[in-house]
Amino acid sequence: MQASEIEKIQVTHARTVLSVDDNLTTDNTFLEINDYMAGQHSVAGILNPAPGLSLTGQGGLFQSYNIRGFSRARIKTEVNGIPIITDRRAGNSLSFLPAALIEHIDIKKGPSSTLYGSGAMGGVISLSTLNFNESSLNVMFKPQDDTVQTLLKLSNESLSATFMQRKANNAHAPKTATGQIKLNSQHQQYHANFASHFTWQEIEISALTMLTQGKDIGKSSAEFPHDKITLYPKDLHWLSSLQFHKKDRWRLSFFNHQQAWKNNISTFENELTSTLERRNLVTYSSTIFGGNGTILIGNTLLGGEWIKRDNIDISEREFNQANELAWQKNTIDGAEQTIGVFANHTWKLNNLSLKSGIRYDKQTVENHPLLTHEQYKVQDDFVSLSLNSHLPISTTTQLNITFANAFRFPTISELFFSGETPRGNTQGNPFLIPEKSVGLQFDYQQQLAGNFRWLISSYYYQVDNYIERYQRDHNKVIRSYRNNQEVTLKGIELTADWQTNHQLSMIFSYQKQWARDYLKRTVDDALPEELQWQINWFPAAVSQLKIENHLSYQFEKTQFGNSEQALSAEWKWHVNVNYQISAQHKINITFDNLTNNQYLTSADEDAPFHPERSIALSWQWQFH
Repeated sequence: MQASEIEKIQVTHARTVLSVDDNLTTDNTFLEINDYMAGQHSVAGILNPAPGLSLTGQGGLFQSYNIRGFSRARIKTEVNGIPIITDRRAGNSLSFLPAALIEHIDIKKGPSSTLYGSGAMGGVISLSTLNFNESSLNVMFKPQDDTVQTLLKLSNESLSATFMQRKANNAHAPKTATGQIKLNSQHQQYHANFASHFTWQEIEISALTMLTQGKDIGKSSAEFPHDKITLYPKDLHWLSSLQFHKKDRWRLSFFNHQQAWKNNISTFENELTSTLERRNLVTYSSTIFGGNGTILIGNTLLGGEWIKRDNIDISEREFNQANELAWQKNTIDGAEQTIGVFANHTWKLNNLSLKSGIRYDKQTVENHPLLTHEQYKVQDDFVSLSLNSHLPISTTTQLNITFANAFRFPTISELFFSGETPRGNTQGNPFLIPEKSVGLQFDYQQQLAGNFRWLISSYYYQVDNYIERYQRDHNKVIRSYRNNQEVTLKGIELTADWQTNHQLSMIFSYQKQWARDYLKRTVDDALPEELQWQINWFPAAVSQLKIENHLSYQFEKTQFGNSEQALSAEWKWHVNVNYQISAQHKINITFDNLTNNQYLTSADEDAPFHPERSIALSWQWQFH
């Protein structure tokens, strides 16, 4: 194992030379997926340790995440360049994508609307599953919830195929004096993808198709199992893309995403006897297709994007205690279209690099439910601007400053959906207006003594017309959405990595945030104050062994949003041990929640506890 392999988290900044892959954010984190990350339960589990990111919503496979307090539809998510847009009110969880399939993740923190349009107020999560360099078989087992996962990768220089199956039963929270709580985390998933990459006439051509089928996926919540049980009997996703790329000149992409899922929500009227009150079955389907392209002319990047969401269908049926159909309705039968054009330009003034960006977006949302005579159509447009400066103060010190505005249009669910969700009855608000934000970021990075580097980031964002969920009645039975006049998000992040020698490296990080509205009330999804320490150790006596130690301290959270609860101070400890038996074989052991503490997955009012101490064992055979 080489020393260069020790560091798996690396902080990068906007490039000084414009390219067709350029971005205008100054604080980016690149995560190369290691064995510890690949063994995580969900994509959110991989993202959580990164500075400036945190878990939100309820738990299990559908665990959501946020960037610097921006959550739900305020984060743009891509898989292999394909935009992921769902109508889950908690935001994208990427539950359909098993963590073991991911090769790397690029996290862009801060307003990114000048390149990505609506929904990139807080940043962008870009995941890649492509790997043309490895053929392997991986088997993983976790006895605490009977998880069994089998992953087969086949590849050569131009073709790749991946097949995966995993199944898990319900996990448990740590035992206490009052007993042990079962978690609704069961799931089954089947995945296959095929990818091709080749060059023709100096044009790089890539094609991908990816299919994931989920069955009986539990929605983990504090309401399980006595108040409410939510199960997804079906979760289907089919993604495809075709991309043409001429290096440093132009790029053209086309994509498609078809998704369909069902959730079965059983609500009980008597907690002690588990007497069923009603059962709601919600079905969802939609098709997304579109394309984007960029061309580089001198120091100017020009681009455009078109995204069409069609056949957005959300229907609901309610059954009574006798399992007889009480009523049914088609809540949403709609469509959504977004068109955006953008331009970015770079100036070079001695050592100072300036980047500017502008983008215009126009969106149309329509809804015409089949069982009613109501029809709705909402149109909005927005102009995004950004300016980034990069100044190398010395050969070891860099300063970045970014000023940008951003926006997001209300989602079709926030506007029009009215029905039962895993969280309860939720009513849309067709009078919502778009969110608008303006942000300022400072990033200062310094390299010391050749093997020690530190980065401090600070930011200030002001969001107008902030869309928040609230309870319309005192019994917390009905929820809806409204625009909050103004919300301010500000915070600091500190990251330091130290390569002490070839055998040992460390990464320290700290984050603290303040998130309040104009009445000084804390809003939902603010980052908890947290300190993290990661150690990567390659013992000199056993060169094939690698030990990763992840230790974090979450400070007590006493100020929280309207839909949240307090968090106690907690130590969290995870360890990963990897042993390379030979050039073809390796084993991996992951210890999760070593302290066996009982702590909540997030500050959400319905958040479940984190699973008990667990051990995951995996074996990999690499045959190419």
